[in-house]
Amino acid sequence: MTKDIVLSLIVYYSPRGLLDNKESTILKRLCDIISLENSPEKSLEKLVSPIFIDEEDGIKGIRSKITNLIIKTPYVKEIEKEIAFILQFNEMIEIIHFGLVNNVPVILEGMPGQGKQLCINYISELLGYEVVNIMISQSTKVEDLLGKNIITKDKNKNIKVILNETKLSKALKKQKDENQLSKELIFVFNNLNNASPAVLELLTSIFDKNQENVLLSNYSTIPKNPINIIGILKPQNGANKDKLPPTLLYSSLYHIVLEPDEDSICEIISKK
Repeated sequence: MTKDIVLSLIVYYSPRGLLDNKESTILKRLCDIISLENSPEKSLEKLVSPIFIDEEDGIKGIRSKITNLIIKTPYVKEIEKEIAFILQFNEMIEIIHFGLVNNVPVILEGMPGQGKQLCINYISELLGYEVVNIMISQSTKVEDLLGKNIITKDKNKNIKVILNETKLSKALKKQKDENQLSKELIFVFNNLNNASPAVLELLTSIFDKNQENVLLSNYSTIPKNPINIIGILKPQNGANKDKLPPTLLYSSLYHIVLEPDEDSICEIISKK
């Protein structure tokens, strides 16, 4: 990948999570200044998927046509889906692929019906990964995510406290030399805007690469194993990203999903 494409990608994607103004005029202008010919937007608006099945070092994987980066997995497979690969959808594919390659959490901000879950499912099916959807409500507690303590008795009637683990806690605890489970899962945290301060504190420790441990609901800590993470935030009144802890934002690729234009809507309808 040439330096001008790398610079175009940095210039194009970085402001998408920083600008409150969702008009793409500024972004197009920036890409025009860097490289009109290699603008990511121009590469993504071709109504075809920006990722494809490829092979490297004898191992199959999913490669990006934009970055040329590849996610290697033995579970890769061809799938058939009637998808309208419009610019907005392809942008989501590219940003999620980039996050998965680099093990960086991705946060998608957008209204329902923009294809966020469809995009996640499309990528996961190509990779052969399992999507674990975690719905966050205002009543969600830390133990709902990591498991609850259960009091039981053994054969000698001694009282034992056992942590009823979730897929999330099991994946976090999996050791690096046996991390097959975490590679096969993509954890999707839906409705981040509903998270309580305690849940946001937990998510921050999970999202942040610099934090090596996670505090469990039984107040013990575990070494944190890297996992694949995508967060979804529904826009509300005011500055949406400001409701999230700065550390969580700085640890993620924050992407605002733009509304499709008339031509894109027509393309979606024709696919339906």
